[in-house]
Amino acid sequence: MEPAILAVPVLFGPYNFSFKETVDDLLAAHAGTLVRDAAELTAAVVALALDRDARRELGRRAQQVVVTHQGATARNYALLEELLRVRP
Repeated sequence: MEPAILAVPVLFGPYNFSFKETVDDLLAAHAGTLVRDAAELTAAVVALALDRDARRELGRRAQQVVVTHQGATARNYALLEELLRVRP
C-alpha cells in the first residue's frame, strides 16, 4: 500500500493471498495492475513510463482507494470489541 498512499501506480503479481481484499479493491477501482509474468511486468512498466497521464491517473485512483479505506482497522476492532464484550 505504500506506493498507493503516495499516488504511485501499483503493480502486483498473482500471489497476493495475504492482501487479497486490497488487491480486489484496487482492481475494482481500476487503481492497480495485475501482472502474471516478467513479460507483463515489462509491458506495464514501459507503458507507465511512456504515458505520464495514465501513470498519474492510476496513482491517483490507488491513493483514493487507500483514503476511502482509512480507519478500517479501528472500525473492525470496535465491532470485535462489541462482540467479545462480556455481558453481566
